[in-house]
Amino acid sequence: MINLTINRIEHLSIPPSTVWLLGECMRARGMEEMWMRQKPEVLEVLREQAMIQSAESSNRIEGVTVAADRLRPVVLGKTRPLDRPEEELYGYRKALDWIFARKHSVPHLMKGH
Repeated sequence: MINLTINRIEHLSIPPSTVWLLGECMRARGMEEMWMRQKPEVLEVLREQAMIQSAESSNRIEGVTVAADRLRPVVLGKTRPLDRPEEELYGYRKALDWIFARKHSVPHLMKGH
């Protein structure tokens, strides 16, 4: 398990806009209903950013990389994939969409879980 110490946090590469949005969310902890009604655009930006970073990181672990200027449009489905790495990112996004669209929890696929 990775501990989030000050030293570790200082070396993370998090866009300033994401840090600001996360700070806003922390300030509003416990007021989720209000945020969903009054600030849905902030929640949507955070959701998009999380999807982009998740897709990029997960695919990078598998050795799949995409040009920086293509990452956001491909993951968010605003452009068609041009090659196999972009198709991998797009597929990851579709899997996330499927998971988040489920009304019930996704069953564990591994034995013993």
